[in-house]
Amino acid sequence: MSKKEIAIYFLIAIIFTATLSALRFAVSKNYYFAPININSGLFNKVQESPRVENDKNNKATVSVGTTNPKDKTKPTADESAALKTLSSEIDSLKSGVEIIKNNLFSANKPSIRGDDLYNKAVSGALINILCEDPKAGNYISGSGAVVSNAGYILTNGHLGVYFGNTGVTCELRRGSPARPFAKARLVFLPDQAKKIEGTSVPASDIAILKIERMLLGGASSSWPYFELDPNYSAKVNESFYSLGYPTEFLGAQTALVETDILLSVGVIREFVSVDGDFKKAEGAYLDGQVSAQHGSSGGIFLETGSGKIAGLFVGLTEGKTTSDRKQFIFLSSYIDSMVRAEKGLGFNEFIQTNP
Repeated sequence: MSKKEIAIYFLIAIIFTATLSALRFAVSKNYYFAPININSGLFNKVQESPRVENDKNNKATVSVGTTNPKDKTKPTADESAALKTLSSEIDSLKSGVEIIKNNLFSANKPSIRGDDLYNKAVSGALINILCEDPKAGNYISGSGAVVSNAGYILTNGHLGVYFGNTGVTCELRRGSPARPFAKARLVFLPDQAKKIEGTSVPASDIAILKIERMLLGGASSSWPYFELDPNYSAKVNESFYSLGYPTEFLGAQTALVETDILLSVGVIREFVSVDGDFKKAEGAYLDGQVSAQHGSSGGIFLETGSGKIAGLFVGLTEGKTTSDRKQFIFLSSYIDSMVRAEKGLGFNEFIQTNP
């Protein structure tokens, strides 16, 4: 057994030990953990990361702490708060153990190292988009991925629209923390009027930008990039790497100088139909990881086997903590089909024409 495997086994043992200790604590306080259903559906409005409102047709099951029905004594407010936090942490630990097991023991365990993808992102393959709207008095922050060595960028349509707004100034930033380096122009923006049924989220929430002008002079003839896989077929319980520049936990001023790249792992929990045709899925829900933050729009999800783009962050469900939320993504095959529908070419073929 290698040192790496021993270390991972040791980590799993620590996690299970902590979980058992937590359960013993719960029992000693006459508590038990009972599953309840909460509703979480699609999005109610578009912002840096669109939120998800309740919808009776899409339910998620979570575990919460509650008092033992046999015990007539109600817990104190402090005990209830501690129990809820404990329950949330146990769920996070269980999710972490599952990811470790999947990555270590499955036949499809990662062949791409996460730190290699992170270093590639830092080198400029991942972009922080920062726009300023003086009239509204606010900033708009999101992410994008360079998808060809010619400098084309994939991001969300609700970010791309700002590049066509004469009253808004946008710049591209890279690195970790992100620093300004270039301007971009809008290359492709499908119709944003049509919404996902029952929501205000565009059914074609994608955009393609092109790096145009370096802010400090100079030029680049070749950019590091992440290739989009238009034919990838995802599976439930499959793990993806995610990369983005989330900003929910940063103040506005901090976000201007300390927005960093976040690498995490998410697991597909269920597929979603965007166009109402349930014979195929255009999107998917992933479990809540630390990347489930507002400001993550335009972030990418990568296959663990090849490091290619398999999904694009669109929005998330509501929740007090990131572990309470679900992330919603467009699958790469759907992104490819949107470009093909308007341009007659697939995503990769279209950007190769240098539009």
